[in-house]
Amino acid sequence: MIRFNDNVSAELQDILNIELHRYKREIPSITYEEWDMLVDWVKERNTPYTNGDGVYGDDGWPLDFINTLRFWEDMREDFES
Repeated sequence: MIRFNDNVSAELQDILNIELHRYKREIPSITYEEWDMLVDWVKERNTPYTNGDGVYGDDGWPLDFINTLRFWEDMREDFES
C-alpha cells in the first residue's frame, strides 16, 4: 500500500491501489525509477492508465503513464542524435 496525499478519499485509494498493482503486472519491465515516478503520479489521485501530458496513441486513447515516459525519452534521444 502506498501513502496517498490527504485529499484522496479512502474509496479512491482502494481503487487506485488495485489499478496500480494490476498495471504493474501488465507492464513487468518497469524500472525502479519509472516505478517511483508512477507511485508519485498515483499518490496525486491519478490512474496509471493516463498521463498528464495529453499524449495519445495512434488509436486515439491517452497513453498510459509509463508509455508516456518512454515516449518522451525516445523523443529526447531522437532530438539529441
